Amino acid sequence: MLDAPCGAVVGPAAVADAGFESDIAATRELEPVLEKIATHAMNIMRVSDIAIYLREGESDIFRAPVALGKYVTEIKESPVYLGRGISGNILKSGK
Repeated sequence: MLDAPCGAVVGPAAVADAGFESDIAATRELEPVLEKIATHAMNIMRVSDIAIYLREGESDIFRAPVALGKYVTEIKESPVYLGRGISGNILKSGK
């Protein structure tokens, strides 16, 4: 189950979309797959901005190769450092 920002819980049935799954399975490049996942999650959760962060190797730096919404440039240009700031502390604690 996923908690949507508006308090709604999104169940497995909403996430499992046959067209979405086959579309993802047909894609071999990472970035287009992440963009499709982000777009699907954005629609399910009804949010205006979303980003997927990936860790850079073994470092404490996370970057968003995919961001959608109003703040794409800002998000992609601003890495998140593990344990620093709000996002970095959430990454570190998992909460």
